[in-house]
Amino acid sequence: MIGFETKSYTLNDFINQNEIEVYLTEKSTALDEVILSSKRKNYQTKILGNKTTSKALYAAFTSNKLGNEMGFIVRARKHPMILKKFNISLVENDYGPIKFRLNIYDVLNGLPNKTLLTDNIFIETQDSSGIVSLDLTPYEIILDQDFFIAIEWIEDLGPGKLYFSGGFFGAPLFAREVSQGTWEKIGTASVGMNVEVRY
Repeated sequence: MIGFETKSYTLNDFINQNEIEVYLTEKSTALDEVILSSKRKNYQTKILGNKTTSKALYAAFTSNKLGNEMGFIVRARKHPMILKKFNISLVENDYGPIKFRLNIYDVLNGLPNKTLLTDNIFIETQDSSGIVSLDLTPYEIILDQDFFIAIEWIEDLGPGKLYFSGGFFGAPLFAREVSQGTWEKIGTASVGMNVEVRY
């Protein structure tokens, strides 16, 4: 038995016994040191998505219905991507504290498909403007495929203003009105959100 000392017996040790009990002694095995290393030395860190921080052009959720989502597709690289940080640029927030869920999906036929996450990841801020960042390293997300990253409106905050930096270049914006709704490409618009990856 793995993890126990070996014991040897002869048949004569048991021949006149009705019940046979064998007691084993635990054995510890010392292993030699193992060093893991990578052949790759030149890792790259890149920001993928839309880097705009424009305050002149701005965008918003397509509605304030719960479950409303918007995001963009990130194309796979030659090596698996380690997700490091998610950033979004706020132009105006007069709600005060706000909370979104960050969602990551695989891509099927050019559209978001099934979630790749097993846990909820939330973004919370009360900033009225500026860059809001979320450290993704604790979640240890490593992807080697195209994926879609999005924020989801999960709290009904009533009337108010929430605008993000917008633009016309960069990764196209996809959105859906409600959770489980149909995804649609939103013209040529983009929103100032991006993900920092290492690969």
